[in-house]
Amino acid sequence: MKIAYLDRDGVINLKARSHQYITSWEQFKFSPNIFNFLRDLIAKGYKLIIVTNQQGIGKNLFTIGNLSEIHENMLHVFSENNIKIEKIYFCPHTKEENCNCRKPS
Repeated sequence: MKIAYLDRDGVINLKARSHQYITSWEQFKFSPNIFNFLRDLIAKGYKLIIVTNQQGIGKNLFTIGNLSEIHENMLHVFSENNIKIEKIYFCPHTKEENCNCRKPS
């Protein structure tokens, strides 16, 4: 099985300004051509998994609930565009916590 691991911020959605966190669905903007790119990967036999560091949760800038709302909306739009995301993995910790779930670990 072929799997494509995709970063959310800067790949799926437009990269926010440095040190700016996407804290709500209204701030989320899909990258240009992301739908065609992902459909091409699927056509080549890839399963899609999103991995994302979300240290804004650890910094108390937004909650897991806020993140869930963003991801639910994102998945809904993907579904409407015939794109299936198999799973989303996220790390809510700050860099300083040095956890094992933070990318690239």
